[in-house]
Amino acid sequence: MPPPEETGGIDPRVEALADYISRTMELGAGIDDVDREHPGRSEQYRYLAEALVPWLVAAPQRELKDAWDRGFQAASASAVTP
Repeated sequence: MPPPEETGGIDPRVEALADYISRTMELGAGIDDVDREHPGRSEQYRYLAEALVPWLVAAPQRELKDAWDRGFQAASASAVTP
């Protein structure tokens, strides 16, 4: 379960991912550096991070469900055939 978001603030996971995206795309320049030089670009990185964080948080849960479903299907198939 993901930690609750802080009220009235930016999710620290979003800010960390935005900084990582910025450092990757801008050859080492952090989100604060890009924010000073190209405000529009830094907002794009933050928007991308906001979209990706929920997906990344849910990824392990989806994998567990998929693994459970595969196991259930395999058990069902072996129970039907003698």
